[in-house]
Amino acid sequence: FRSYNEPDYRIKQITNAIFKQRISRFEDMKVLPKLLREDLINNFGETVLNIKLLAEQNSEQVTKVLFEVSKNERVETVNMKYKAGWESFCISSQCGCNFGCKFCATGDIGLKKNLTVDEITDQVLYFHLLGHQIDSISFMGMGEALANRKVFDALDS
Repeated sequence: FRSYNEPDYRIKQITNAIFKQRISRFEDMKVLPKLLREDLINNFGETVLNIKLLAEQNSEQVTKVLFEVSKNERVETVNMKYKAGWESFCISSQCGCNFGCKFCATGDIGLKKNLTVDEITDQVLYFHLLGHQIDSISFMGMGEALANRKVFDALDS
């Protein structure tokens, strides 16, 4: 970020916009100068997310979201709402899986790729930006979490 020759406080402005104000689009971060917003869009895309929403299916207690993490590679994230008022998120750590467990359909796909830290955390950030409270997260989406070392980095971030 220092290559932009911007003062250090700009990073705090961006993180506040994302995590406190829940702003996902760089263009909407009006606290930033217009030229900086344009540079961010040119270098990172329209939004802070590195994953692309493809489909969303809702019921009273469950929201299933299909994301594209790279060209033609897709993962699913699930938000479960409980009567007690809390929400749990099942996120993916891999696109596909190599283990082939009998009880899981993901193994039939085979391992396409390990997700990056950004691809893992963006699944949760997507819901945060929509105003959801993140009460619990489990790695029960696609993939075997312990087979992807990036999961540990994602937990630290």
